[in-house]
Amino acid sequence: MKGFSYTFYFILGILLIMRFVYLDQDAPSYFISGVCQEDEAYYSNGALSFIYSDHDPEIEMEHGNKLYSLGIFRNAISLISFKLFGLNYWGLRLPAVMFSIVIILLFLDIGRKLKIPTWTNWLLMLVISTDYYYLLFSRFQTPQIYSLFILTLIIWFFLTKGVEDKAKLLLLGCLSLSSVIMIYLFNLFAFISISIFVLIISVRRRSWTPVIFYTLGSMISVFVFIILIYASGSSIQEMYHTLAFSGNMEKIESGMTASSFLASLPSKFIGSISQILNTNFFRFNLSELWLYLMCLPQLLYSCIYKKDNVALFLLLFIPFIFLQNIFINSYPFKKLIVLYPIIIVSILYCFSQLKHDVFSFLKTKMPWVVTWGLVCFGICLYNFKVNKSYMYWSGFDYGYYSNTDIVFDVLNICINIFIVFFMIYIIRGENKVYKFRYLFFLLIVPQVYLSVKTIGFEKRFDLRDTLISLRSDFENAVIVSGWGHAYQFYNEAKPILNHYAFRNNETKSKELERKFFDELESHKRFKMVKFFHHEENYKNLKKGDIFEETANYKLEVFDIKELTFYNILILSCVDVK
Repeated sequence: MKGFSYTFYFILGILLIMRFVYLDQDAPSYFISGVCQEDEAYYSNGALSFIYSDHDPEIEMEHGNKLYSLGIFRNAISLISFKLFGLNYWGLRLPAVMFSIVIILLFLDIGRKLKIPTWTNWLLMLVISTDYYYLLFSRFQTPQIYSLFILTLIIWFFLTKGVEDKAKLLLLGCLSLSSVIMIYLFNLFAFISISIFVLIISVRRRSWTPVIFYTLGSMISVFVFIILIYASGSSIQEMYHTLAFSGNMEKIESGMTASSFLASLPSKFIGSISQILNTNFFRFNLSELWLYLMCLPQLLYSCIYKKDNVALFLLLFIPFIFLQNIFINSYPFKKLIVLYPIIIVSILYCFSQLKHDVFSFLKTKMPWVVTWGLVCFGICLYNFKVNKSYMYWSGFDYGYYSNTDIVFDVLNICINIFIVFFMIYIIRGENKVYKFRYLFFLLIVPQVYLSVKTIGFEKRFDLRDTLISLRSDFENAVIVSGWGHAYQFYNEAKPILNHYAFRNNETKSKELERKFFDELESHKRFKMVKFFHHEENYKNLKKGDIFEETANYKLEVFDIKELTFYNILILSCVDVK
């Protein structure tokens, strides 16, 4: 067993090192990955603006020019990483990889704290370290990886430290609210669920002490946040206007009445259930969906009949992310990866509650286990069917579509069928069934296949190579719009406006563009960059065409670069009056 332990740690170490391979490659198709490289510019602007101002203090980006966006934590991490590793994709993405490794180590420690069977802990860590969808979000600078980190940290802190004294409640409150205001707004469901948990604990203890100290911890988080906001030279008012969903709020306020909103709730309710089950995460992890659904009865039993605080803590996350998904619905198939730590820890917890060999437990409760197992398997098959539907994913309208190939689909289904037949094998009472437990390591096969295929054999470096080829054209030029961070990489371009920031307000975007054109009379060399999908009408343009002309400036098509999933339109200002 000791030799196997060494083998496990060696394999895990290799898998963690492999996460650093090809960090400068293009993201896969949006629908197969849920990752947009356009997003990376948006999420890193807060950090990069400090670096840009060092190069030219007179040039300041209109959006993200200070650390005032709801992501101070990740902006600070990005700033440190750029300083240490340079202005390139490695400097941008290394923090995501490092935090993903910390998350895996936290899971490993949680399994040890819960005292689950060693082989089960090994199995789950290998599944996590080879998980295709989690791996992708570990390689690109998106806020989801930091959400996963803070939620995993909160669960680890709760399981390790508990909420037995005032200091622990204080820290729990600080971490919970910080996950929203310092990392990502869509972590609101976690703060609400933990707050409800603390309220229930107070009622059980017949004391307001837990609520008071949890609230004080939350207030400390707000106080630190305000200090950071003003220390960065910004203000609360400016921060408010950077809220990610501000454009959606305007639409709701202008186009939806109370009666129409109430009428839409039934469809939103059904849609939320569907989106949670059919998110990209479960699309690639049918076996983990099956295991989690199998764990739900145990969680409910421990919560209701045993009054177990851990089960209650884990269960409360689900209804509140469900409600959040009804009222704030923004690309849920991507953002719902935040369920990951809740799912993994729930599975770990349920194994810890069996108190004896897993297979012995299954045999004693076999009729109920089999019935529920088949229901869960049916849910997995339905999930598989929906996620293979072109119509389901094309409704999101991101301009390009890619799905998994037949090999992955067959592997995914076969592994889950194997689990069902293994349960039947247990029913027959085979005495040596426990010796076959390592066959569950087959769960990693579909994930390894998809990861090797996407990152190993189908890797692309279109954007990086394009940026390098444009180095001489962009050297010391001012870039208006586009992926500002990408043009700072590999050259000395100075971006001043991120068009992504005003995607919900085209009029505002145009006003700012004209403002910058009027003010940049002294800068004769500047370019405007636009990204468009292959089917958009920009593809009819050719080099030298006049794209836009006003009384003050004229924009000419400088170049068009064709990439895998989209094209780059580069405009040059040929006349500033």
